[in-house]
Amino acid sequence: MKANFTPYLKGIYFSHDGRYMAYAISRSGSDWQEFYVLDVATGKLLDDHIEWAKFSEATWQGDGFYYSSYDAPVAGKEFSNVNEVQKIYYHKMGTPQSEDVLFYQNPAFPKRFYSVSVNKEETVMFLYESGERQGNNLYVRDLRQPNSQFIQMTASMDYEYIPVEVIGDNILIMTNEGAPKNRLMTASVKSPGIKDWKELVAENQDVLTDVSVIADKMVLTYSKDASDHPFVYSLDGKCLHEVRLPSVGSVGFGGERGEPECFYAFTSFTVPGTIYRYDLNENKSTLYAAPKVNFNLTGYTTEQVFYPSKDGTRIPMFLTYKKGLKRNGKNPVYLYGYGGFNISLTPGFSSSRIPFLEAGGIYAQANLRGGSEY
Repeated sequence: MKANFTPYLKGIYFSHDGRYMAYAISRSGSDWQEFYVLDVATGKLLDDHIEWAKFSEATWQGDGFYYSSYDAPVAGKEFSNVNEVQKIYYHKMGTPQSEDVLFYQNPAFPKRFYSVSVNKEETVMFLYESGERQGNNLYVRDLRQPNSQFIQMTASMDYEYIPVEVIGDNILIMTNEGAPKNRLMTASVKSPGIKDWKELVAENQDVLTDVSVIADKMVLTYSKDASDHPFVYSLDGKCLHEVRLPSVGSVGFGGERGEPECFYAFTSFTVPGTIYRYDLNENKSTLYAAPKVNFNLTGYTTEQVFYPSKDGTRIPMFLTYKKGLKRNGKNPVYLYGYGGFNISLTPGFSSSRIPFLEAGGIYAQANLRGGSEY
């Protein structure tokens, strides 16, 4: 591939032992991806280089990783040809791409997408099949068994099936099948068919958007009126408490099962991305890292209001402005909204809005219908 365009970083992927970091780039806005690998200890760029990957992550197992790609296009038609029959390859570190092993393909469905994931312990592998309707099919393979094959778990791409964690033979899966706002299910590696799944956390009135297993507990994040509300659960599905966040905002948790440390990244309209250390048992957050800014973050406020849609449905909207500002209908307003493709506009910080707010403006973010808010 031509290398004379400024690349865009698409993702980073660490090996399970922390020795390598693969990263994906794209050039000129293309969906084509290239993978490179760094030695984490030395920061040295290694010789491993993958081309013609697309819609792919680097999934590590052993001394190499899996990636999804298509056959190299005809020269001159790199960005115009239709791609068919996505393939999954395994790349062993220290070898050229020409020696990569074809792991999976399904020519019977040339327009579908395929990828795999492997849990941290490298005991279970999942195969994802998508490209028709709104969801995906899910397959599982027990890596502890020699010469094991994939077993199909689901049979409908009308729904999403997202593996969260594997604990022994137990698989935690977030899905919207039978639960439009998502629920958490359990399945067994030994009997993985969907008819044998059991409900661990039922659907509730808010949208379940993320599940993380950290230490010996779970953090379930729900979206309510376009902002995040995380809760701590026991592994047997009992709600223990809601996480006390700094304010209304957006959050993402990080941590590992069996590891005591838990962190979350928080942002809002008035708080740039900030990292907190969180005590799961004490429900206590401690500031870990925050960016330095040269304006007063506490000088602004955000409130949420609701307005009626045409059929009377209440729609949320955030208003952010300087504290003490009189809302008398005479202030300039920057109104922004988006609603489509199940994408919600949640609270987030942007330095470009600050001059407008400092000048007495009001930033209004409307959560239009068409996003994932109910």
